[in-house]
Amino acid sequence: MVGQLKNNNVPTYLLDASSINNVLSQDHSLFDKQKQKDIDWVRFQFEHINHKLTLLPHYSNLYADILKHVEKEIKAAKRLLGQGT
Repeated sequence: MVGQLKNNNVPTYLLDASSINNVLSQDHSLFDKQKQKDIDWVRFQFEHINHKLTLLPHYSNLYADILKHVEKEIKAAKRLLGQGT
């Protein structure tokens, strides 16, 4: 998705926020409360990015905004997974 946005192409897929929601709703003992809130925040951001993506064909000025948002949330997700700083 990042590569497509950098080249001003509209991604042909959305981020899978529903899987994150499914994991969070299945077993509340998987994560402590703060981790659940942090993961849910990333899920919410994915939904927000998806909404922006649906507007992209009509508002080409959103490319930079969406790219910045996607890159920020990728970093946040990696931190939650212990794969980044």
